[in-house]
Amino acid sequence: DNKLIVNLKGAQIPHIFRIHSEFTPKKVIRDGSILRQSEDWSYDHKNQKVIIRTINYKDGNYEIQY
Repeated sequence: DNKLIVNLKGAQIPHIFRIHSEFTPKKVIRDGSILRQSEDWSYDHKNQKVIIRTINYKDGNYEIQY
């Protein structure tokens, strides 16, 4: 399994992750739910960035699968 795990702790605030990645993820999961590409997350090929936008979340557990 090629995956990146990100866990947040502390106050819940809206956030945007910009994670450097040479590859487009196959799937992005937050708190056990698959996020929708183009709506909840996107991949910037030119800059090689995974961009995840979050306003509301339960636990802040992310899994980016490649």
